[in-house]
Amino acid sequence: MRLVSSQLLSAARQRAIFMMSACCALGAATSGCFVVSDGGSPDRPAASPAQESVDTDAPDAPRLMVTPGEGAGLWVQYRTGGLWDVFTSCDTKITGRSCNFDVILAAGPPAALSDPKPHGFHAGDSATSAGGSIALVTSTTGGLDGVTFLSDPGAILRVDMLLDGAAQPLFVNWIGGGMRHPGTTTNPVDFTPTAP
Repeated sequence: MRLVSSQLLSAARQRAIFMMSACCALGAATSGCFVVSDGGSPDRPAASPAQESVDTDAPDAPRLMVTPGEGAGLWVQYRTGGLWDVFTSCDTKITGRSCNFDVILAAGPPAALSDPKPHGFHAGDSATSAGGSIALVTSTTGGLDGVTFLSDPGAILRVDMLLDGAAQPLFVNWIGGGMRHPGTTTNPVDFTPTAP
């Protein structure tokens, strides 16, 4: 069961997105930028992101596996040549509530993300590009809200996702090894395509 919050984005998360954008804008040319949100501190370093393999050009199975309004999750797909599609779904028909997603997408250095194109958006949803990264914010109900974008072919994609204000790695879905994977062990998580 997912956690429910009345806030779309906390003030702390908004500051984190602003800082991520500023960091990436300044350092993208030389190093790239990832934001880690698992609560690491100087006395307890953040865990390393899980490394997952996503099937290149998998059949459009994710869109067939989710019925809009009946399951909460974030879905990751990859197409040959560097085209990614990241989209959200919600269990609104069951809970009567929206799912508030706050997602930061970043490419492994030295790659950068570009050409974000939103799909399924409603008022208040956004996909903001800054410094080679993308901040995706949606309030999802009965549709599939997301963004397609480009990266260097075969580049790693780091996904850092909050659902209703909390890290929820078990709600991240992708196709790997010909199977659907419903959840990972860390937030953020790194995805590597099986082919460029």
